Amino acid sequence: MSLLRCTPRHPVTTARRDRAIREALSFEGFVLLATGRRRRRGRIAPLSAAERAALDELPGPLDVLVLVDSRPWLVADPVPHRLAELARLADHTGRVRLHVVPSTHDNRDLELAYGTGGSEPVYVVLDAYGAALGVLGPGHSPVLDGLSRLVHRGC
Repeated sequence: MSLLRCTPRHPVTTARRDRAIREALSFEGFVLLATGRRRRRGRIAPLSAAERAALDELPGPLDVLVLVDSRPWLVADPVPHRLAELARLADHTGRVRLHVVPSTHDNRDLELAYGTGGSEPVYVVLDAYGAALGVLGPGHSPVLDGLSRLVHRGC
């Protein structure tokens, strides 16, 4: 994952951010919406010692707003790998909290603020106080590396 930018293009109020978190889908809810099937919980890989150590170094919790295109006919992979990886991290720790925000008319303001990734979700990382640390974009580095870079370099 690479860093796209630190600040939103347009301001997002605290009340709007809180509403997005409150109204967001869980990862399981998104999987059901995108695929029509429930996720098999028994298939979640455990965290490695290195992943657990990296998560322990993150101040927590980090909220990750995931802006996704919820129209399955436009998305080749209904559950992108990075989203599934973030869900795995969230399942195993309280340091990452995942909030999936589908693309709807009500959420256009968030897309204007943080951008859209087309068929790839946009990952907005917020610190424990709700301040945006940055937006993670497409790339090949592990999810934890992207989170760590945002937290330790600051905006």
